[in-house]
Amino acid sequence: MADLSHKEPKSTSKPTASDKTKDLSLEINRLKQMVKHESDLNSHLNSLQKDLHSQRLKSLREVSDKLKEDVWKYPTVQTLLGL
Repeated sequence: MADLSHKEPKSTSKPTASDKTKDLSLEINRLKQMVKHESDLNSHLNSLQKDLHSQRLKSLREVSDKLKEDVWKYPTVQTLLGL
């Protein structure tokens, strides 16, 4: 059998108030970073959505202008139906 007597005993000391404060401070900083990251992500997402919406509007405007230019080529529905 292996001799286990040379191992150091585990420390059973309780965390000090200073250790607890450091841990709490680290946790608060981590949470702040998470919130900032989420906020930045939402900001970028909103910006992207606005850009995509602008592109869609521009595309629709171009199609609308093209249809207005071509409207004279085709008879109206009322004319076709004889109304």
